[in-house]
Amino acid sequence: MSSATEEAPGLPAPGNPSACVGAALAQGWWDRAERLAGLEPKLGRGWHSLRRKFASDSLRATSWTSRRRCFANWAAGRPQNDLGVGNRLTLLDDEILANLEDVQLRNGLVPSEVLRSGDFTVEMETGTGTTYVYLRTIFELNKRYGFSKFVIVVPSVAIKEGVYKTIQMTDDHFRALYSGTPFESFLYDSAKLGQVRNFATSSQI
Repeated sequence: MSSATEEAPGLPAPGNPSACVGAALAQGWWDRAERLAGLEPKLGRGWHSLRRKFASDSLRATSWTSRRRCFANWAAGRPQNDLGVGNRLTLLDDEILANLEDVQLRNGLVPSEVLRSGDFTVEMETGTGTTYVYLRTIFELNKRYGFSKFVIVVPSVAIKEGVYKTIQMTDDHFRALYSGTPFESFLYDSAKLGQVRNFATSSQI
């Protein structure tokens, strides 16, 4: 059932949205999705496997390339003082703007005349592996530029729990993909400020 209405099926049957899709048709959809994703049939495989494959392909094709080019010619560095270890941006606004214009032109977009903000947004459809893409980007930014500080902010408790579950599920995947790069994650709790202090002083992700 859909959590939004608690009345309509989460996977409705074609031509009859008030009824659930049949098991045989659902299995046919699943088999086709596996083939399109280029995955060998495997007992017990979940939906996350298909989303991760799609997101990984999307990341290689466009997302990461564009983000990487936004920071082209950046010398990696990590400032450190008594308060902790941070991320350092060494590019000037003119350099970031030049990189941004290059990305826009490569993607058929009208180049910006001015840099209005240092914030960049990646937009994806819900259910296409958004969480995986930004988690993967965290590791890529660490690998290429030495970034180690990342804060994930979400709009609801349900999404927070979902993101944290994804981080736990992909733990082994990312450790294997990035040669055991050490990383830690935690849910912010105002009663556990020691975790925030450890986050600030750690040089790891």
